[in-house]
Amino acid sequence: MLERAREIADDVLFPSALSVDRSDRVPPAHLDLLAAEGFYGLSVRPDLDFAGFADVAAALASGCLTTAFVWLQHHGPARAAAETAWGPALASGQVRAGIGLAGIRHQKDPLRVRRTSAGFVLTGTVPWVTGWDMIDVVFVAALDESDVVHFLLVDALAGPTLKVGQPDIVAVAASRTVNVRFLDHEVVADRLISTVPFADWSADDSRGATLNGFLSLGLVDRCVRLLCRGPGATTADALARAATARRADLLAAPPDQLNAARAGASDLAWRAAGAVCVATGAPAVLLDQHGQRLAREAAFLLVFGSRPQMRDVLLGHLAPAD
Repeated sequence: MLERAREIADDVLFPSALSVDRSDRVPPAHLDLLAAEGFYGLSVRPDLDFAGFADVAAALASGCLTTAFVWLQHHGPARAAAETAWGPALASGQVRAGIGLAGIRHQKDPLRVRRTSAGFVLTGTVPWVTGWDMIDVVFVAALDESDVVHFLLVDALAGPTLKVGQPDIVAVAASRTVNVRFLDHEVVADRLISTVPFADWSADDSRGATLNGFLSLGLVDRCVRLLCRGPGATTADALARAATARRADLLAAPPDQLNAARAGASDLAWRAAGAVCVATGAPAVLLDQHGQRLAREAAFLLVFGSRPQMRDVLLGHLAPAD
């Protein structure tokens, strides 16, 4: 599967990455190909370990970060619902999912859920739901009055009680990442996947930092290969060695150091994209060049899904040495 991911990245995703960057959505053919090749069920395969899955994510990101970003969101819901009636459809990619977890990360005004005789009602906002109009359901996390997190599969359909706004973002705009607002939105009872106390969920929330770090490593890999073609060959060797070290950091980091490990990968992507721009020269700022695209994507990877610990580590990395 890793070898096939690399082939798809090189033969399908990378050749169209610039056009996707200027589009309003990922081409359906990209996501359909990943589904047909079995990549939507990859995270629930018992014969593939976490490192193998993460390497596949990096390989796809090396071709087109936007496509990989949409695809990656599917796997949290797929794993969570693997033992439910939704499992087979999610694993095949027949049903495609996004995630809506950010609505409870800040408890000042979290997304709330209350139980009714027919199921549940959601009230509040979820920022950053990726894949709108390309996904069928959103894996939503909401808090009840006792601060218990409820995970629900909600149909990804706008309407009177589900409003969507799409912000302008500097990169991966074709991922159709939106903000979702629920106005007493009803969800039937059988869409509840699981519940967990907020304190338990919050303690484990950093795990996604590892996979996000592998998106950065995918970008670094593409930069290395672009640099090998010209005056940046020596820099490419150094970046490749650093990427190997950052991969080891991401896989070995304990939970309390995962955000720091991801910061290291994001910082490396930022430097690698800068190296591509420098090696390319003035044409790197043209919209038909990969340098500017990679630089904008690296900026995105510095901050998306960030946490205070990651921010502080990155600011330390970016500070000039005495």
